[in-house]
Amino acid sequence: MILARGANGADNYSGLHADAGYGSITILQPVSNDDNVIGTAQTRILSVYPNPFNPQATISYYLEGKSPAELKIYNARGQLVHKGVLPQQSGQNSYLWQAQDLPSGTYTVRLLAGGQISSSRINLLK
Repeated sequence: MILARGANGADNYSGLHADAGYGSITILQPVSNDDNVIGTAQTRILSVYPNPFNPQATISYYLEGKSPAELKIYNARGQLVHKGVLPQQSGQNSYLWQAQDLPSGTYTVRLLAGGQISSSRINLLK
């Protein structure tokens, strides 16, 4: 195996493997394993439970600030099946989705707020 520092500061590894043949890998940025770093809070879906569900699910989400927020739910074909306007309350919140009129299937839950989008998948089983 050969290690070389490229002109762009990247580490370049290349070599010959007995079973796989010749190959190379370029690492552009160093990888950190710093467990002391705490991520910043951002608008996102925290969980959707239960999953699978029938006929209702609780969507737990976090809003970073007080901005208009909406929840859109799409079926597997990408068709909008539900749209909910959420209260402009920062912090952790929840929304109860009633889906008794929909068929079994996989649905995509999308949260839009403050220019950010978060999505999750959920399965409805009847």
